[in-house]
Amino acid sequence: MVHTLKFDIIRHYLAPYYPGYIAVIDIAALKIRNDLLGHLVVDREIEELEEIINQYIDRREFSIRVGGDEWLLFFPNNPEKQLQSITNQYSKKQIKLIVGWQCEAKDKSATIKKAQEIRNSILYRGLKICYMPIKNNSEIKTKSEIIFDNVNYQLGYDVVNYPISAIDLIEVHKNKTWQSVNLNLSKIYCPFCHHQEFNWKDGDTSLFGAYGNCNQCDAEVSFSNFCQLAE
Repeated sequence: MVHTLKFDIIRHYLAPYYPGYIAVIDIAALKIRNDLLGHLVVDREIEELEEIINQYIDRREFSIRVGGDEWLLFFPNNPEKQLQSITNQYSKKQIKLIVGWQCEAKDKSATIKKAQEIRNSILYRGLKICYMPIKNNSEIKTKSEIIFDNVNYQLGYDVVNYPISAIDLIEVHKNKTWQSVNLNLSKIYCPFCHHQEFNWKDGDTSLFGAYGNCNQCDAEVSFSNFCQLAE
């Protein structure tokens, strides 16, 4: 739900401008960016996005930051082209990463074998944007809830660009979604028998790692993913 303070901000700033369109811009995959890049780098990205937003609004329009990585904007006319331009400019920059997995296995004789895969990858930048028309203050609560909820609930590690028109759920960029980190890694395998099915006892193999046994040779296997900035 949208915090009451946000309603007050919206009412205060929009009153002289109706009718028009309100939009919310949110940086996607912010948590994974903070984890990989650190808060200082992400803070600079937030400042850069604010500069980009200001390039695409004129004196009849405005933007206000209403959260750490969230902006509210008002446009007198349909803002699809401006929002497309903001998204495209922000998404241009890419960051090089080294990604991979590594595992260690021990068989019944206590022999240890290791395997790993390392690849170069890219961390993409993207935005999630929702917008819709608004006529007056009486529509603020309902329509603000819709656009803030659409932005917040569409957030995920894998989707970094999912701008939609909340009034009819039509995507601005039809079918244009991509992974924030393109891993493109082969499936983990047992270093002894190269089997790829395991009985994991603990952990999430899709993100962090796990410990368990190979389903074929019963070797004990520990597994972890890694992701770091390229030099």
